[in-house]
Amino acid sequence: MKKLCLGLFFFLQISVTQSQPCSCPQNLDSIAHHISVNYPGYLLKNQQKTGFPKFLDSCRKIAVTETSPKACSKLLNYFLSWFGDGHLGVSYSGDVFKPKNNRTQNEPVWQGLTEEKARYYLDSTKSTDPLEGIWESYESFYRALIRKEPGGLGYKAYLIQTINQNWKAGEVKMRFDPDSKGKLACTFYASNHSAEHPSFKLNRNILDIKKATVWNRIYPKTENPFSFESFVSAKYKWTEEFKSWSDDVFYIQLQNLNAGVKPLIDSLVKVHDKTIRTSETLILDLRDNEGGDFTTFESLWPYVLTGPTVLYGTRYLCTPTNIRNYKQQLNELEGQVDPEYHTFAAEMESHTGENWRIENDTIFPEITSPKPEKVVLLINQKCKSSTEDFILACRQSKKVVLAGTRTGGVADFEEVVDVPLPCPSLILYHPIGISNRLPDLPLDGIGIQPDIKLKPSKAPQIWVNEVLRKIRN
Repeated sequence: MKKLCLGLFFFLQISVTQSQPCSCPQNLDSIAHHISVNYPGYLLKNQQKTGFPKFLDSCRKIAVTETSPKACSKLLNYFLSWFGDGHLGVSYSGDVFKPKNNRTQNEPVWQGLTEEKARYYLDSTKSTDPLEGIWESYESFYRALIRKEPGGLGYKAYLIQTINQNWKAGEVKMRFDPDSKGKLACTFYASNHSAEHPSFKLNRNILDIKKATVWNRIYPKTENPFSFESFVSAKYKWTEEFKSWSDDVFYIQLQNLNAGVKPLIDSLVKVHDKTIRTSETLILDLRDNEGGDFTTFESLWPYVLTGPTVLYGTRYLCTPTNIRNYKQQLNELEGQVDPEYHTFAAEMESHTGENWRIENDTIFPEITSPKPEKVVLLINQKCKSSTEDFILACRQSKKVVLAGTRTGGVADFEEVVDVPLPCPSLILYHPIGISNRLPDLPLDGIGIQPDIKLKPSKAPQIWVNEVLRKIRN
């Protein structure tokens, strides 16, 4: 069984439409209708407490007074807080960039440039140039067409879409020109259009602008692309740390389970396999890990599990809208997720209009390692979603000890999709599945309690040393 919380923690698809007037009542009504049909927790949550119609009416009265998207987003999240689900909310992108006094930029503007026109240009030229194509920055703030300029003397990146109000479609975001030695040099225009001259590296589908940003070529598709997510996670050190803590203790920090990280984790586990298998204790530091792709943990099973382990299944609300949004996000993550998810989406589509139930699964590890003899999971209240699913599986092992504070309690509803709202700077995200644990074993707002309670601390040394002292004694 595979679980993937799409789009929520890294590739939260931010609207790249330019600012438009925002009607808060229209957004509220859109959300209220959408979740009543497509959110699997709608009926269950409303059975647990009364007064929802009155609460919705009070929010509608406030909505007519909210005129800015930012204020509206706060009201919408207040409305959604009724359901007490950390996988349900509204993201606001309007404050990502504030207006600036832009520098004068002596670059031509490609008036009327759209993605359709950019694709038409690439298709008509049939270019095989690895730099030409449609590229997107890792945070999804910019999308641009990189085109070889007439005469073949350089390249320019013309913006197609952006949420940065300091920029407009058609403007040049960066350029690449041959230097005195004939090697391409980059000119990168910052948020205020000032020119910078960073070094860069092009490797298949990844364009790494040093000390600035990273871009991924999304069209045309690169043959055998690198995992963009894994590259970014490693570059910005958002993901993991593998090291020997002492002669008999190995330490692994996992802070990012986003789609595409699995190959990176698998490779690191392979590199350190011998050391892990000869260590008495394995520390898995999961603090602040808000979840993502559950399959990322698979290479750790031999060290952690001691026997058959139950993974809870899910009941999916297979409305046409949920299926469409799920498939769309898989397409946006093409090359970064296991192809099995597309098979799963097709199966979901075959159950359109149903509550499709996937039964609990039991995994039987082919290999279990006698060492490490003890596996400690460091957890805190920021551990959520797929990370909590992993913790539930791990604590069935005789080796495992949970240490820290309780987890966040955001795991009852799963598989998050994004939904555009009438206001272009607002995105609704919500789960489409409900865990088979419910109603018997709820976690929302409760979390998973540790075996060894530790006082909150950001420094891993304090927790690791304390928990080692306790388990040795």
